[in-house]
Parts: sequence; structure tokens; C-alpha cells
Amino acid sequence: MGLLLPLALCILVLCCRAMSPPQLALNPSALLSRGCSDSDVLAVAGFALRDINKDRKDGYVLRLNRVNDAQEYRQDGLGSLFYLTLDVLETDCHVLSKKAWQDCGMRIFFESFQKKRFT
Repeated sequence: MGLLLPLALCILVLCCRAMSPPQLALNPSALLSRGCSDSDVLAVAGFALRDINKDRKDGYVLRLNRVNDAQEYRQDGLGSLFYLTLDVLETDCHVLSKKAWQDCGMRIFFESFQKKRFT
């Protein structure tokens, strides 16, 4: 009885192999260069930044300074996948405040660095 259960589990594992469908390799020529100030690129950048700030546990809320590079990969029937390079700045809102980055003011640049004491 003690060997029957592990044997049954091994048989189930061998019989029920789940496989994902093969993924197509991303063709670099299929990437469309997008304008960094396009409205849909800025909307996707705002959405991405909201998710980044939501996952942060310490520090200050990040604010979009500019979109440096934007490329789009259009997937058949699945929508688009965006590859973005974002330049961000810290705001004066702490991430624990849960405020949207649009509702926060700019943080003064020299306040972004922590002061250290040397004795």
C-alpha cells in the first residue's frame, strides 16, 4: 500500500503532460516605431507607471518626465504589445499615500538624494 500511492502519482504525471502551444519568435522587423508624444503611447505609459507605483513599497511616487522610445508589436487578435523606455522623476508623495502620480507635485532635485553624515 505504501508504494501504491507514489506509483499511481507517477503514472498520472506521465499520462497528463500539459504542454503550452509553441510561441512564435518575435520578428524585429515587426516592431513599429511609434511617436513618443502619441496619445495612445502616453496612455500606455501612464498605465505602466501606475502599475509600477502600485507595486513599490518604499520611496516616492514616480512621475512621467518623458517617453524616450516607443515601439509597438501588433499581435493577431490579441491587441498590441508596447516596448517603452520611460524617463521618470520622483514626486513629493510617498508611495504609501497611494496617490496617483498625476496628483503629486514635483520633488526638488536635491531632495532626491539622501543626506549622509560623516563623522
